[in-house]
Amino acid sequence: MKKYRPNEVPLSTRVIFLISGLGLIIYAIVGLVKGSLWIFGTRGRSMLLSASPMWLMAIAFFLAAANIISDVVDHMDKRDNEKKYQKFRETTKILAWAFFIGALVLNIYLSINYPE
Repeated sequence: MKKYRPNEVPLSTRVIFLISGLGLIIYAIVGLVKGSLWIFGTRGRSMLLSASPMWLMAIAFFLAAANIISDVVDHMDKRDNEKKYQKFRETTKILAWAFFIGALVLNIYLSINYPE
C-alpha cells in the first residue's frame, strides 16, 4: 500500500485563499447589516440586491468562503482524509452556485413583477 503524503499548498496561495474567503464573509456581513448587497457587473451593469435575493446571495458568499478556506484547512490537516475535503468542496461549490443563481433569478423576477 502506498504511503499517504499530505497535499502541499504554497504559503502565498494559502494567504490569498484566506484573504479571499474572509473578504467574501466581510462583504456579505456588511451587505446584510446595510440591507443591500451590490453585485458588480461589467460595463456598468451592476445589480443591487435587497430582501430575499440579498439573503440568498449572502448564503452563496458564505458557502463560497467555506469552500475557499477549506483548501487551507485541508493543507493544515495532515490526516488522510482528502476525499472528505473533496466532497465538502464539491458540495459547497454546487450549493454556492445554486444560491447565487437563485438570488439573481429571484431579483430579476421581483424587478419585473414588482417594479418600484
